[in-house]
Amino acid sequence: MKETSIFLRIVGKLSAIIFFVSLFCLGVSFCLKPICTQTVQNLVLNETVTDYLTDGISQENKVSSNHTADSTETSSQGTNIEKTDIITKEQIEKVEEIVQSSPELRDLASKYLEQYAQYMEDGVSSIPESQKEELMNSVNEDILDVLEDESSSSFTESDRQRYKTALEEKEQAVFDTLDEMPSALEQTMPDAAAALKTYGKAVSMETQAGLAAAAIITGILLIVCRRYQFRLAKSIGVFTLIDGLLIAFAVPYIAEILSGFLTNQLLGRTGDIDTGICSQIGGGMITAGILLIAFYMIYHRKRKTA
Repeated sequence: MKETSIFLRIVGKLSAIIFFVSLFCLGVSFCLKPICTQTVQNLVLNETVTDYLTDGISQENKVSSNHTADSTETSSQGTNIEKTDIITKEQIEKVEEIVQSSPELRDLASKYLEQYAQYMEDGVSSIPESQKEELMNSVNEDILDVLEDESSSSFTESDRQRYKTALEEKEQAVFDTLDEMPSALEQTMPDAAAALKTYGKAVSMETQAGLAAAAIITGILLIVCRRYQFRLAKSIGVFTLIDGLLIAFAVPYIAEILSGFLTNQLLGRTGDIDTGICSQIGGGMITAGILLIAFYMIYHRKRKTA
């Protein structure tokens, strides 16, 4: 009986450790994808897309301006009215803001990261052209809406179609640049290529399912190994609370310290790492941990007074 009790204690201790570690790793895994996606969007995708799209708008704007000037020269000499649909610098800045905050581009960054990770793993991966075009079309429509809303002159349907065509002509250049990145990374930035492999495994459904299964199984073992099962709420609550605090505060702190080194090493440029998702996931775990501990305290108090 005593040997059985010692065995159960050992299993219980090991289960507690595995539960704590697996729950923490699961939380980090859920944080990792949005963190990496947002960072890549801010440091790579935004700049690439902005350069191409604003270049397309500027080129079309130059053509439109020249056309307007030619039309003005051939107009009647007694008329001083000029029609112009020149896109201003302020409007170009608005386009840059749209690109930087676009949820569609965040989705595109996420898909490209998945593609890159898959490419590093088996050398074959691609995003369907229809998905890429759908996301970019949505971005283009947002840009055209801003150009139309803030245009100082009449912005006709013909103008909208002209600028839309100019944006669409730049889309393929964006896709070509992004599609060629994995093979370029292998040759020029092996550290980034290795990190992409790790990223792909860390955020995969298989990894997350395995971590969730480990947490559930060890949680069940804790129930079996604990003599007083209601104390399980306290134990799991404490583990969840600590994991939540680590994810909400420790992970962002470490990321902030290492952000310059990591972004420069892996992306070839220095920037910040957006860890906002850690506050959400860590906060949820902290709340769950506090509720479990509160449940234990209420139950324990009622049991003592009964």
